[in-house]
Amino acid sequence: MRLQLNSILICCFLMTKLQGRAQENSFFFELRNRSLIIGFQNSIELFNQKNEAIKIEKLDAIFTNYEGQIEPLEIIGFNIMPTKTGTVDMTISTVCGIVRKSLRTEIPKSTVSFGSIPNGSIARLERSKIISQKGLAAKLDCCDSRCQILSFDIIILKIDNTVIRSKNIGNSFTEEMKQLLDEIVTGDILLIKNIKHRCPGDIDLRIDEIIIEVD
Repeated sequence: MRLQLNSILICCFLMTKLQGRAQENSFFFELRNRSLIIGFQNSIELFNQKNEAIKIEKLDAIFTNYEGQIEPLEIIGFNIMPTKTGTVDMTISTVCGIVRKSLRTEIPKSTVSFGSIPNGSIARLERSKIISQKGLAAKLDCCDSRCQILSFDIIILKIDNTVIRSKNIGNSFTEEMKQLLDEIVTGDILLIKNIKHRCPGDIDLRIDEIIIEVD
């Protein structure tokens, strides 16, 4: 896949630097993450070694082993949005030189939390703090983007060995779920599992459960 942009001013503000050199001139491009995040626009921008914006007379970008969108930006380069896992080989040529780099693509990782307790945790929490929660929250780890909670199950292991199961649709607790939580006592155990959520890029993710003992 080839992308050509003419007379573009490339500006800078990102993080991971990938160096390239050609004759007496050199340049580098940067992107936000060390890998390309599937379903997201990964901005690629270019600078000279003095960290100055480069006025590019011609930019020739070649992507191989790549499936997805490439969107030219008006003044800051272009976005690349991969749609599958693997490795993308990039060759970027400008009047300043050439950079060749292989970057892997990856599915974004996310965190779901019950108050301050993230998924994958086993924790103790006071009853008052449990029943004060409104629901679950989810966000992507790679950027400041929130995800939509689709559904989750809560299993309450009562101190008298009875088991209560309930399914919640959406991120906020239903009235039924609020009532069940209002009846918990010290020593009960909450198991929050089968957490389904959708993140930006229309990606559905499943993650580890949350286990909480009522203190």
